[in-house]
Amino acid sequence: MQKINLSKKAFSQSKKMFPGGVNSPVRAFKNVNSLPVFIKKGKGAYIYDLDGNKYIDYIGSWGPMILGHANKTILKSIEKTIKNSTSFGAPTILETEMAKSIKSIFPSMEKMRMTSSGTEATMSAIRLARGYTNKDKIIKFEGCYHGHVDSLLVNAGSGAATFGVPSSPGIPKALTKNTVCLKYNDINQVEKYFKKNGKEIACVIIEPIAGNMNCVIPSKEFIKKLRILCNQYKSILIFDEVMTGFRVARGGSPRNF
Repeated sequence: MQKINLSKKAFSQSKKMFPGGVNSPVRAFKNVNSLPVFIKKGKGAYIYDLDGNKYIDYIGSWGPMILGHANKTILKSIEKTIKNSTSFGAPTILETEMAKSIKSIFPSMEKMRMTSSGTEATMSAIRLARGYTNKDKIIKFEGCYHGHVDSLLVNAGSGAATFGVPSSPGIPKALTKNTVCLKYNDINQVEKYFKKNGKEIACVIIEPIAGNMNCVIPSKEFIKKLRILCNQYKSILIFDEVMTGFRVARGGSPRNF
């Protein structure tokens, strides 16, 4: 008797509900000529699919499971907290306590605003930078991903700097015309652009360790010079540490520079 592939069956059902059968492109297996694996449970460093196959989990839910799945200490803390409810939609002391813990790790943070996703965080940071500097242009780098914000879904083309070329359908060019995409780790290109357009640049946003193009480490000169240029031209330097914060080092990736 042929064994039923439960992940395959689950995928056939999910395709009726979700585009491509998944809720994120990174969960689709189409480009590797396979089907998504549906996970049933996790324990420690391992996850198990619906068919009972065991995998070493190198992803860790894209970061949050840094202590592994079903960690006893974490489970006890969650159980204790949810007895008071799961959410309120109003201020709680726990928010302040968590903020104090974050500030102790990142002393440079004078104040913070918590968001539900990395996309919201980068969108808010860029809006704040534009409002504070009263400038419009932003610099990002080829290969860095900062969420699905319309103005950030731009890739570098064949030229030195690419303007207003959305890399995703459904985004008007008008929303990306003030986004400049430069080469990662090429400080000479950044210097040249600042010299020509420094008065218009609201901010530079970068993954200080680029994890979306196979973990590319920047040179120390590149990172330090970005700080100098932003200070010189009164632009804001934004480190997008949605992926690296708390994981690369206690205090984030800048501790490595």
